[in-house]
Amino acid sequence: MEKYGGFTLAQVEALFSLFKERENKEKMSGKYGGPVQWVLDSGASHHMTFNRNIFSTLSRLPAAIYVTIPNGQEEIVTEGGTVNLGNGLVLRNVLYVPSFACNLISVHQLANDRNCIITYGAHFCLIQDLT
Repeated sequence: MEKYGGFTLAQVEALFSLFKERENKEKMSGKYGGPVQWVLDSGASHHMTFNRNIFSTLSRLPAAIYVTIPNGQEEIVTEGGTVNLGNGLVLRNVLYVPSFACNLISVHQLANDRNCIITYGAHFCLIQDLT
């Protein structure tokens, strides 16, 4: 049985798997130090982020709204604004939800706001502008 620094191949693979799992959890928790990650969510009603620093504009909403986050908690939202993702893609009406753990792009809101079609395949997502 070949050893890798005192570990078997199976132990090394298990460790790498744990590191990968931890990295994925950190990306979803907002603790990831890399570029800002966004999740395209077909079930989200609004674009949402916990990160106040990525807003180009942020202001108080005319009226507070309630959103249900994935853990089932209902959160009151009082602020929202605009986030520039680069390459000409600007998200408007992004809700600021400090207790949320990731950044969501609502497929429904994106399709309505940008007048586009969003198509999913096994290994891709295509966003096509209709204008």
